[in-house]
Amino acid sequence: MLQAIQAWDEAALVFIREHIVIDKLTPLVTFITNLDEMGAVWIAIAILLLLFKRTRVAGIDMILALAVTFVLNDFVFKPLVLRPRPWVAIEGFESLIKHPSGTSFPSGHSVTSFACATAMTRDLGKKAGWIFILAALIALSRPYLGVHFITDILAGALIGTLGAALVVWVRHKVLPLEKRWNHE
Repeated sequence: MLQAIQAWDEAALVFIREHIVIDKLTPLVTFITNLDEMGAVWIAIAILLLLFKRTRVAGIDMILALAVTFVLNDFVFKPLVLRPRPWVAIEGFESLIKHPSGTSFPSGHSVTSFACATAMTRDLGKKAGWIFILAALIALSRPYLGVHFITDILAGALIGTLGAALVVWVRHKVLPLEKRWNHE
């Protein structure tokens, strides 16, 4: 089963490289992927949300979700799976950007993007749903650039979404900040 998934993932990356990658688009995709280096775009959005009382809880939940899912991804899943990056697994395949360190599964960019988007929309509702477009663009940039397999980003999106939903649920039960701040 795992061999079939690996074969499909490898074929999908080769297909992306041969039929979807456009040289003139690659700098934009690289810019999008770099937005999430060290969680930068998500930390910036969370800080911005912290500045306003109305959105402060969303900023707190984003930071908590980012921290928890980072630990899950980098200290649980990646060491457990140890999946090699595409350029190691596929003979003759090269990424379009500098090789990131570490293993491939799951995609940290996808984990952090979907964790933060989930936390933000759990607190701010449908009006914040646009943030999933940014999360999806960041996640999809990874196989386009050849640094992750498709299943890496799918697993990352799932881990980020579920991890953030759990973090927000626990935080709401343990420390319901909304009630306290809305009565001040």
